[in-house]
Amino acid sequence: MDQTTTDPADETAGSTDTATRVHLLAVPHHVTLRAERVPDAFGPGHHYEITGHYQAGAQAFTPQVVSDSAAGSADDALRVQLRRFRERGW
Repeated sequence: MDQTTTDPADETAGSTDTATRVHLLAVPHHVTLRAERVPDAFGPGHHYEITGHYQAGAQAFTPQVVSDSAAGSADDALRVQLRRFRERGW
């Protein structure tokens, strides 16, 4: 199940590049993935921070990073991370 939704909190915060999707991973749990473009701690670039939560709100995994060079948008960053998870057997 792949669904893209707009998070109202993102719109009010003025965030320009975020995405949220709900995925059914190989592990039989629905996980809401969220990508947010954030500035790099060092240097002038940006990256996407991917977070995930189960339906009950528990954290599904530690935050993951997708570089700006690997994804052109937050939606692309979710696809990149989802592909990485699937390669790992998720």
